[in-house]
Amino acid sequence: MPLGGRLLVYLCRVLKQTNKRIFWGGLTGDLLSLGTVQALGALLPLATVPHLLRAVSLESFGWYNLSLALMNFGVAWVDYGFTLTGSRDKSAVDAHQAGLRETGQKQSNASQLLFSRYFFTQLLLLGIGLPVLVLLVMGIPSWRANAWFFFFSALLLPAQIFMPAWWLQGSRQFALLARWQVLGRLLFALGVFVLIDSPDDQLLLPLLNGGCMLLVSIAAFFKVISTHKISLQWPGLASCRALLRVNRPVFVGGLSSAFYAHSTLIVLELFAGVRWVGLISTLEKIMLVFRMAANSFQQVLIPRLSAFVSVAPLNAAKYLRKLVLPVATLGFLGSIFLWVMGPQLLSLVAGQPQPEAEALLRWLALLPPILALGVLPSSLLLATKNNFLFGRNLTTAAAVAVGVHLLLVPYYGAWATITSLIAAELLLLWRNLASMKHVLVGKNNQVAHEG
Repeated sequence: MPLGGRLLVYLCRVLKQTNKRIFWGGLTGDLLSLGTVQALGALLPLATVPHLLRAVSLESFGWYNLSLALMNFGVAWVDYGFTLTGSRDKSAVDAHQAGLRETGQKQSNASQLLFSRYFFTQLLLLGIGLPVLVLLVMGIPSWRANAWFFFFSALLLPAQIFMPAWWLQGSRQFALLARWQVLGRLLFALGVFVLIDSPDDQLLLPLLNGGCMLLVSIAAFFKVISTHKISLQWPGLASCRALLRVNRPVFVGGLSSAFYAHSTLIVLELFAGVRWVGLISTLEKIMLVFRMAANSFQQVLIPRLSAFVSVAPLNAAKYLRKLVLPVATLGFLGSIFLWVMGPQLLSLVAGQPQPEAEALLRWLALLPPILALGVLPSSLLLATKNNFLFGRNLTTAAAVAVGVHLLLVPYYGAWATITSLIAAELLLLWRNLASMKHVLVGKNNQVAHEG
């Protein structure tokens, strides 16, 4: 076996040995096992940013984050919302297979077909997206002069495809997924401290980031297909197109979310310069802790709600009502923490005091409770397969955010960036709550009619 293959096998064995159940079962156990490991992944950027700002300058750090902002559109394209809906489909297939086992019927190869269908569909999306990316980068003069930042960051696109996140989430292997993801970030952090120590090393930054995540994603991919004895089969172009058609609303919503979250850096570079891109990116590294906590909660919640919906739909709503108070409490505690400790965190991350960004960070203290509460209605919409409502709400919020940003950024600069972000999250929460109420009313009427 080649050396690279032996390294991947060894990597898989290490992950298998460390994948022990530390926490109790249920929602709390799933969330802790995923969130504890992902917390490390969120804290690693906070540790590397001071070193990077001293080594490669704020401008180079701005170009790196600008390339990541563009790659987030590419990731949204190749993912096509499968990370969310794929976990739901995998959970449903597992439930069906369990029913066949209980009744003594012959089990199907539905799981293998599902894996192949998602994988090859994403490969088709990558083949379409890469040429578009090259044309876009080479078509803008300032981007063309820093093209290698974008091309090295593009390694994140195949990494997104090979990382079987949706499969592991649907199988409720949250801790294992988090360990794979954090391993990639650990390798990246190690490479940053060992290899980057001068402005001449600036291109190693995107190369290390994309390369480490791609290496770990390939290892996770082969671990899954070997463990579950999956034989990849071309599902046919018609099957891929059908999957894209069904998932289009979630993709549009995800792309809209990426648009209002990451297009701001591109617009900000045009009006305020790449230095402010670096500062806002530093603030985002702090907010990443809260976003990853919300994402972890949603990843755990969707498969669980899907199980409720398949058996007793109205029990899902009762389950969510029990979560409102603890989730809101955690969100407000996060807001208080950010208000009190925000300036110290900013100085730690940036490597020196940043007075011009501290007021922006305090304004961002409104965001943690909004993110925490927003997980509940959005998870229910996805668990009940209301992809259209979910996608429409994201698109509306994104349109408002982009409009507010474009309107205000020529006059207020980075203040417009933060204001548009908070306005979009508030609007998204309100619309998702309204959509959830509409869905629950429909379920009530359906149950009453059947009764």
